[in-house]
Amino acid sequence: MRIAAAALALTLLATPALAIDANALDGVWVGAYECGQGPTSLTLTLDGHADGRVTGTFAFGPRPNNPYVASGSYRIAGSVAPDQTFTLTGVEWISQPYNYSMVGIRGKLYTGEKPGDPLNLFGDIVGGSGCTQFFADKQ
Repeated sequence: MRIAAAALALTLLATPALAIDANALDGVWVGAYECGQGPTSLTLTLDGHADGRVTGTFAFGPRPNNPYVASGSYRIAGSVAPDQTFTLTGVEWISQPYNYSMVGIRGKLYTGEKPGDPLNLFGDIVGGSGCTQFFADKQ
């Protein structure tokens, strides 16, 4: 009996108390955001992990209403919380345009009310000059 209780205690200690499966964020998300350079296209390619971690890339570039925005990309990482909110920060540049800095995002995954409804991400751009919000739809 003591051996079984000890084994159960070890199992509980090895399991994170609030491990949230972040796999719902897996995939390609396309949208836009606004910062000092104006409206900017956004493509997030995300890989959610069973332990709540999220890794991926943040790619940006021009939009039809702002065709002169530079294109660039960087790696991002962060985590998702039990309420489906997430925070991602820039980790490393893949392609850095002149005079651009990485921004982070803080947002939430929105699911439709019925199966087959689209999935959306919405939230705030964190750490950039003149930045506001972002949105992205799952492709």
